[in-house]
Amino acid sequence: MTSLSFFVGVIGNIISVLLFLSPANTFRRIVKNRSTEEFESLPYICTLLNSALWTYYGVTKPGSYLVATVNGFGVVVEMIYVTLFLIFAPPRIKAKTWILFGLLDVGFVAAAVLVTRLVLHGDLRIDVIGFLCAGLNIIMYGSPLAALKTVATTKSVEYMPFLLSFFVFLNGAIWTFYAVLVEDYFLGVPNGIGFLLGTAQLLLYGIYSRKHKSSKTSSNDHVDNEYQIREGLISSSGNIINEKNQTFASETISIEKEKPTAYDLLKGFNFPVGLLPKGVVDYDLDSSSGKFSAFLNGSCSFSLEGSYQLKYKDTIKGYISKGKIASLEGVSVKLFFMWVNIVEISRRGDDLEFSVGIAGADFPIDNFEECPQCGCGLDCSDQQVGKIRKNPYVSSY
Repeated sequence: MTSLSFFVGVIGNIISVLLFLSPANTFRRIVKNRSTEEFESLPYICTLLNSALWTYYGVTKPGSYLVATVNGFGVVVEMIYVTLFLIFAPPRIKAKTWILFGLLDVGFVAAAVLVTRLVLHGDLRIDVIGFLCAGLNIIMYGSPLAALKTVATTKSVEYMPFLLSFFVFLNGAIWTFYAVLVEDYFLGVPNGIGFLLGTAQLLLYGIYSRKHKSSKTSSNDHVDNEYQIREGLISSSGNIINEKNQTFASETISIEKEKPTAYDLLKGFNFPVGLLPKGVVDYDLDSSSGKFSAFLNGSCSFSLEGSYQLKYKDTIKGYISKGKIASLEGVSVKLFFMWVNIVEISRRGDDLEFSVGIAGADFPIDNFEECPQCGCGLDCSDQQVGKIRKNPYVSSY
């Protein structure tokens, strides 16, 4: 029985390592796009907390070195994930992550170690640590469900990583088996619940994955139908022109489909056209990643009724998605006596949030219905344009 439990424990260690490494692709995407997008930090905060306490449990309880070693590895990996999240998260999410990290991963762990070392002794200390670990293990297993709201809203599983849910399922199953063999109920109860929660997450993934594929297909059909209608209109227009210009029958009439403008592109991603000044001559867009480049006919600067001075380079780059522009380059604002780069723009209801990294400000979206003009902004040709309406706060992080 001892050899079997050791063998199962080794398999459990391997699966746990894979569980810890399963978000690697997610963070590769975060680093590449320089944005956490809609990913949640809670799973990694909870897993770090859980790993730290299980390492303490494994060190405290005799013969539990398999538990201690794998969770020690988990502490290192989760610290890397949380650090990357803090680097690339937008200001509000970054502040939230710092608070959770300080309260849970630093404060709670320190308090648990101090209390159990100074107040409790012997088996009582092991039991209390075991109860803490069991409760937190349940939270860790359920933490990927924090993305459920995003999944249900977007009808997409893009922000609910499959590998994480899959290895939660496997990890719960193997450690439940190990706990039965060694008769460790502190391991068995939470991992049994984790097995059930992992199963539920895989079911959700299957449901919304099918819906996402279905909606994508219907969307493509809609585009095809729209294209056919447009071609029909072009064909009809061509016939009318030919009828009215029979004397020029030898001439070839070609009607080219025009590329949508950069301003049309903004509207397609739920942004107002006024985010770009007049004078954008072309753009590039990678539809798979959202990476874009917009090209102006020269560098551009203007003042919005004295409230803010803005400067646009001749090339603007970033990553655009529905309601969000991340890793923005080429746009800066003058704050006091210095120019700082605007790195992110997010739409939140009827407001736009502009972030310069450590601070941000919200503006009503109505302020950006018109495109400003280089040199004079919105106050060109002696037009009286009301001052830009700003929300009565500037939030800093």
